[in-house]
Amino acid sequence: MDTRPLQAFQNGGAVHRFGTSLLAWARRDFIWGLMIVPLLLVLLIYWLSEANFQGWQDSDVFKPLMEILHPGLLSGFLVVSLVRLLISRDRTFALLAVLAAFVLGREIMGQGSSFILFAGLILLFAYGNKHPDRIASLLGSRWATSFLAMCFVCYLTSQLLDRGVVKRIGWLIFWDTSWQPPHASNLEEALESLGGLFLLLMALAIPWLPRRSVAERYRTFMGIADGPLGRHRETTNLRMFNHAKPDERYFQIQSRTD
Repeated sequence: MDTRPLQAFQNGGAVHRFGTSLLAWARRDFIWGLMIVPLLLVLLIYWLSEANFQGWQDSDVFKPLMEILHPGLLSGFLVVSLVRLLISRDRTFALLAVLAAFVLGREIMGQGSSFILFAGLILLFAYGNKHPDRIASLLGSRWATSFLAMCFVCYLTSQLLDRGVVKRIGWLIFWDTSWQPPHASNLEEALESLGGLFLLLMALAIPWLPRRSVAERYRTFMGIADGPLGRHRETTNLRMFNHAKPDERYFQIQSRTD
């Protein structure tokens, strides 16, 4: 039996390294207090829907409001990313602007375009994984990365409601296939809008750094000097940086750049 694939995974395969890095980040840097925000929103929307506030017991009344709010928040995310890109020339905001365009495009075109969003997310993730130095501003901010994680939590939960996963879990718990999550449509739309708000907050939470190029910030991060020796050191450090484990290179940027 060929054990090389298993050994490669145990010794630091891509999926293994990513999972290890994600868990290390969650333990060390994720702001867990943010998890209460979607919970409070769900309770609030449920209570208001039960009370038929503004006719919200009817999802056809509540949904149009969220279909205005959600694209508005995503548009704000796109505008903030573009403005900060123009001001700072930080390529982090170029990546965020592309992310905003994908998410906003999917929201405008509907669920039939979800495959475009997923393909875009994969490409953006691959780019960030290959060039972490170019998104150092994002990776170095606890608040920004926590807001990004909360965005995924909100969108994932809304999709679980939309795709009927929560309903089927309820069937197993209550042994009743007629059970439906109360006000599931309202909760789904509200969580999607909250995800858009977290994206906007992420773009605003990234610190305003001095106006200098990302290349200069990277050279400072790596401790690179000018001249032939500095260029040799830059090449050596860049090679070491690109081959480092994600938890070694991703989560120490803030301490090195401060």
